[in-house]
Amino acid sequence: MVQEAGINPYLHPMVVDAITEENSINGVIVESKSGREALLAKVIIDASGDADVAAFSGAPFKLVRPGSDTLLFRMANVEHQKTYEYFKDTVEKRPESWPTTVEKSADHPTTFEEFERNWLHHGFMFWPDFGGFKPNSPLDLLVQKAIQEGEFSIQKGNYKSLNKLGADGLKYNKTIVINNGTYNDINELDVRQVSGAELEARILAFYSANFLKKYVPGFENAFVITTAPNLGVRWTRMVEGEYVFSAEDRYGGGRFDDVIAVGTTYRDCNGTGEWPSDRERAETFEIPYRLLLPKKIDNLLIGSGKTIPAEPIPWLRLTHWTMALGEAAGTAAAISARLGVTPRSLDIRTLQNALVDQGVFLPEKYNRRKV
Repeated sequence: MVQEAGINPYLHPMVVDAITEENSINGVIVESKSGREALLAKVIIDASGDADVAAFSGAPFKLVRPGSDTLLFRMANVEHQKTYEYFKDTVEKRPESWPTTVEKSADHPTTFEEFERNWLHHGFMFWPDFGGFKPNSPLDLLVQKAIQEGEFSIQKGNYKSLNKLGADGLKYNKTIVINNGTYNDINELDVRQVSGAELEARILAFYSANFLKKYVPGFENAFVITTAPNLGVRWTRMVEGEYVFSAEDRYGGGRFDDVIAVGTTYRDCNGTGEWPSDRERAETFEIPYRLLLPKKIDNLLIGSGKTIPAEPIPWLRLTHWTMALGEAAGTAAAISARLGVTPRSLDIRTLQNALVDQGVFLPEKYNRRKV
C-alpha cells in the first residue's frame, strides 16, 4: 500500500528538532546514517509515543508519573493443558482463589469460566497479572512457595511486582508471552537510565522464566526464545490539548459531536462471559477529534494514545485505541493538506464522512451507512 501510494519511506531516522515559525510547525530535523536532514510538510503527525515532536515544537505538556515500565519475553515448548489443569484444580478446591474484585474490564478475564472458555474453545491461554498478584490466587500460591524456598523474590534490583506475570499463550504453537515486572522510578526520557533498566529487565526475564520452569505446571521443558526489542514504557509526556479525556468519559460513556472513534470499556455479561447482543449495552464511549489538537502549535496532530491529554493517566494508550486515533490523525492530516487548512480549522463533518467511507464505525447520527 505504501508503494502503491507513491510514498517515499524514511526508515530509522530520529527526530531531533522541529522547524517552527510563531505557532506553526513546518517540518522536523532528523538524523540518521545519512546525516542530518530537514523534512518539510504541510501537516505533521506526532506518533512517537513520547510526544517528541510536540516537545521540540514548543507545545505545552506535562510528565506523567514514572515507574510503569515492563519487558515482555516469550517462551516456547509450553504444555498449556497442564497449566490449565493446575488452575482448574486449584479453583475447584479453593473457589476463593480466583479473584472476583478486579475491575470488570475487557482487558482480561474476570471469571474462571472466561479463562476456561478462552482455553477450551479458542486455544488461548490468558491469565491476567492478578493471577499472581492477588493473594492466594493460583499463581500466588506458587509464588509464595518459591519465596519460602528462597527461589524467588517479588522485588529484585530496581524492579518491583515481579509476581504479576501476566501471560498470553497459544495452543497451536505452544508459546507464551510473559509481561514481566514493573520498574521503579526512572526518568524514561533519560537514555542512560532507560538503557540500564532495559539491561536489567533482560536479566530478570530469565529470572522469572526459571521460576516458571521450576514451579508452574506445564513449563517444565519451556525455554525463552525472545525478549522484547525495547522496554515497554507506558507513558512519559502528555500533551496539553483542547480537551482532557477523563475517567468519567471512559467509564461513563462519554459522547462528543466531534467523535472520530468509538471505544468499548467493559462487558455487561452478568457473569456469562459473553458480549451483549444489544449494541447499546456494550458500554461504549466516544473519542473526540479535539484530543488530537495540541495547544499553541498549528499544523500538528497527536497520533498516539499514550500522549493525548487525559486525567489522571493516558486512558487511551492501548494498541486498539491508538490504531483508531492514528487513522483519524492520518485522515485529518491528508484532508487538511489537500484543502490548505490547519487541522484545527478542519470541518469535522468532512473528516467524519471520510472516516465512514474508510469503514470506521461512528454513531448512527454521524454514519451515512446503515449499521
